[in-house]
Amino acid sequence: MNENVEDARIMLRVDALPALRDAARAGMGLTLLPCHLGDQDDQLRRALPAPVPEAHSALWLLTHADSKRTARIRAIMDFLANALGSERALLEGRRYRQAIPRRVR
Repeated sequence: MNENVEDARIMLRVDALPALRDAARAGMGLTLLPCHLGDQDDQLRRALPAPVPEAHSALWLLTHADSKRTARIRAIMDFLANALGSERALLEGRRYRQAIPRRVR
């Protein structure tokens, strides 16, 4: 953020993504949100047509080597992999409403 926005233009700093979403809803300005948070909110619209590549992050599902074959651990890992896989388009920012038709300054 510091490389792309002048410090004087930053209105709010928070440590929780829902707080950023709520600030944008309240009209405080633009924010950078994960696609699954912003794209699902009917009160928000993208200012850019595609996700910001520099904001990309990975999601890891990890378990201890000793327990990875345990039935209950395997069941939750399979469940999470399936649930997240079925929402891949949303998580990757490929399922969204049209961007706001105005220039971002």
